[in-house]
Amino acid sequence: MPLSAGIATLMGQRTITDYPLLLAAAAMAMAPVVILFLIMQRRVIDGIAFAGMK
Repeated sequence: MPLSAGIATLMGQRTITDYPLLLAAAAMAMAPVVILFLIMQRRVIDGIAFAGMK
């Protein structure tokens, strides 16, 4: 199941939505991307700067 579909299943259709659970799931889904960006930040910025020099 894709991550977005898994998070969507946490929302109840007729019950009260547990927003703290949804926010925790979204934060856990974003964490690997943010960590990877922080590690590779210099390369990402250098790549954007190099692409803009054409």
